[in-house]
Parts: sequence; C-alpha cells; structure tokens
Amino acid sequence: MGLGDARGRVVPKLALIAPPQHGQGVSSRYFMPHACHAAHAVTGAICIAVAAALEGSVVHAAASVPRGQQRVMRIEHPSGFLEVELEITGFGATAQLKRAAVLRTARILFDGHVLVPETRNSSAQPVAA
Repeated sequence: MGLGDARGRVVPKLALIAPPQHGQGVSSRYFMPHACHAAHAVTGAICIAVAAALEGSVVHAAASVPRGQQRVMRIEHPSGFLEVELEITGFGATAQLKRAAVLRTARILFDGHVLVPETRNSSAQPVAA
C-alpha cells in the first residue's frame, strides 16, 4: 500500500466497513499494524461516524445513517458497539460538522469473592468483594 515499514509502530490504523448487522449505524473492524482491535478506538469511531454522515463517502454508502441536525451514529465492533453523537448543519455538499462526542457508560468489570485468612495459621474465609 506504500505506507512504509510499520514494524514497532502503532500506525497505520485501518478500518474495514460493512453495513450494520443490528439496526442503524455501521459495522467496523479497527486494525492496528499487528492485530484487529478487540473493540474500537474512540478516535477511529469518531472518524468513521463523521465519514458515515458525509454523503458521497465510502462509509456513507455502507452505513444506515440517521437524519437530522443532531444524530447518534452507532459503530458496531467485535465487543459490542460505540455511539458517537454528531451535530451537523446543512445537507449534501454544504454539510458541516459542528460537534462530535463519544457516549460512554461505566460498567462493572468483575464481581466476586476474595479469600482472606483471619491469621496466617487459620483457614481462609470468603469475604464479599
């Protein structure tokens, strides 16, 4: 592709785009030089969402794009999805991006028990984490 030697670097970053599998948005696989990202980088998701909103782009052709000045583009990835909120004024060739924001939520990463001995010589008793 003429991108030079990428060994030991984190660029180039490429994405494969396909129509969405679960409603509006676009399906994407985001690649670093050595592997497919398990989810999607925020910067890559913003770029893909903006490209999807631009009529005539390759991404727009594959995406199911919501209408309106305020819109949320869903980027589907191997671990789920990432939503990017866009504010766009104008239509077609006069469209202008005013704002892009990533919508994130906190989630529980794990839940369980830890075994902590009361003393060194006693048996371990479960303690709720």
